[in-house]
Amino acid sequence: MKSFNLKALTVALGLTVFSVGAQAGVLTFSSGVANFGNNFADNVAFSDVFTFSVANNTVGSFSATVSAGYFTFPNVGQVWGVDITNFSLTGPVNAAGTGVESPIPFTSFLADNWTISTTNLTAGNYSLTVTGTALPVSVFPVSAATGYGGKAYLEVSAVPEPETYGMMLAGLGLMGFVAARRKSV
Repeated sequence: MKSFNLKALTVALGLTVFSVGAQAGVLTFSSGVANFGNNFADNVAFSDVFTFSVANNTVGSFSATVSAGYFTFPNVGQVWGVDITNFSLTGPVNAAGTGVESPIPFTSFLADNWTISTTNLTAGNYSLTVTGTALPVSVFPVSAATGYGGKAYLEVSAVPEPETYGMMLAGLGLMGFVAARRKSV
């Protein structure tokens, strides 16, 4: 997977550089972790969908975080950056994300952080959706893209098949029979 860095006004504004690993598409988990995100060169309302699957005979837990930042001014609104407005997981198990916008002191910059978490994920196809608005800056002589980045965590474990339970019960029954036989002898 090709990785790139989003460099948006980092020198002029001292902002953190987001590392974006994948754009809308399929989430690829490596050791249970997948990076996702997107960058924008045009003003746009977006709805990015990232998909993944949970295999049959497994259950899992899922969590994800997504972060962005944007400048806003009174009576003007958003002037640059990404404002995330919704973060959700849909599939056999649905979950809604919760977001917090934290202002950085003495500026009009808001850090937009969203989290989502769910347990007992069942087998099936899932979609992780990030929606919001993106406004790149294009003020002469500065022109810079803007974006968001996130991480998803998936932990799955096998569900024992009915045959496994049958063998376990047969073994326990056999152990009980042997114990009862020893006691009577």
